Amino acid sequence: MSTDKHNGNPVVRMLQGETPDALEGVAERFDVLLTDPPYNSKRKSYFALSWQKHQDRDFGEWDAVASTDYSWLRRAIELLKDDAAVLIFSPFERLGDYERILEELGCVYRTAIVWHKTNGVVHVPAYKSSNEAIVYASRGKPFFRRWETQKEFAAHNFIQGASCMGNERKRWGHPTQKPEYLIKRLLHRHSEPGHWVLDPFAGVGSTAAVCFQMGRNCVSVESETEFYEKACIRLAEARRAPSLTGIQQ
Repeated sequence: MSTDKHNGNPVVRMLQGETPDALEGVAERFDVLLTDPPYNSKRKSYFALSWQKHQDRDFGEWDAVASTDYSWLRRAIELLKDDAAVLIFSPFERLGDYERILEELGCVYRTAIVWHKTNGVVHVPAYKSSNEAIVYASRGKPFFRRWETQKEFAAHNFIQGASCMGNERKRWGHPTQKPEYLIKRLLHRHSEPGHWVLDPFAGVGSTAAVCFQMGRNCVSVESETEFYEKACIRLAEARRAPSLTGIQQ
């Protein structure tokens, strides 16, 4: 576990353990739940395109969760403030499950945000896999940043951009990590500096690092030792870097 509470910096805690058990000792209450739980996407991909690198979708045991196991969500919702936003990365096939379970837990299911990945993966002979969903639900009346300028209204439920690539992907090496620009946009829309963010499936710490950069407090949980250690390194580097300024679209 690491905590940053000095020099007026935001508090960012990395916990190693299995969700939901690792959340039992967490005392904070959160303004935002932002997380990317395992998809159970274990399958083989094959390509008939000479320029496309073969990708094995067997990511490991951490991803092989039962598609009906949402036990972690109850504890996560219990840790939210009365007015809080819920943002969960999800396959489109599970949106109905999330709507049902979140409403059973007292939340309002609002919409699915579509993330269009401009460099999506080719699955021959199927369609190119270029979209993921982000569940947006709420408790009470959470913070929501609406208008940016008179000419630009950016609160669309559609976000377009590349999946994690380049040095960001090579450096941290998580097969399903989300790019920082995407986390920044979601945090900008749904939180303010000083707000508390909960990420029960931290991976290599993308959300934790971005929270620190943007002045949000954060508690993140990761079970896999390799990813947890990378997340701690990433957070340490974020603490040494200048904080982000200005609007993050």
